[in-house]
Amino acid sequence: MKCTVCGHTGFSNKFINKIFDLGDRHVMVQQIPAQACERCGEGVIASDTVEKIRWLVHGGNPSGMMSVEVF
Repeated sequence: MKCTVCGHTGFSNKFINKIFDLGDRHVMVQQIPAQACERCGEGVIASDTVEKIRWLVHGGNPSGMMSVEVF
């Protein structure tokens, strides 16, 4: 596998947090298993995990709420 950002080929398993823009709201999903580029840190999420995330953000029950600063 080759990083789409920097071209590096070294990856390691990591858990990442990602914010998704759903148009009228933003949703953060935490602790997503991913392959992270060892050079730039770009995360690559497996397609089956993406499908689980899609299900969660469009119909799952959130585990909590938080407020964030917007600039």
